Amino acid sequence: MKLIIADDNAKIRKLIRILVRKSFEQIYECLDGDEVVPCFKENKPDWVFLDIQMGRMDGFSAAKSLISQFPTARIVIISDFDDQDLRKVSEEIGVKYYLNKDELFRINTIIKQFN
Repeated sequence: MKLIIADDNAKIRKLIRILVRKSFEQIYECLDGDEVVPCFKENKPDWVFLDIQMGRMDGFSAAKSLISQFPTARIVIISDFDDQDLRKVSEEIGVKYYLNKDELFRINTIIKQFN
């Protein structure tokens, strides 16, 4: 399987990479939501993990763009914020799951649940 990790924090990208290394053969990293759509078009990943707060384009905007162009895209929002309103926005956009960064240890279980 293939994965895109979009987060402006290199330490978080590295942690996610370590956690999912057995589940994904190829992992692509993006620093910003702006980079996600071209990366998706080029690499056709099975999953996309998006942080909400990033520079030029936030995770919600990137998710909306991806889902409008690729309705079957499987996206997980990964956020510092455990907030019901943000979870609701994610659900309305069509994101598969909203995960708090404090719960990253659950990421492989979530992938298996939606595969």
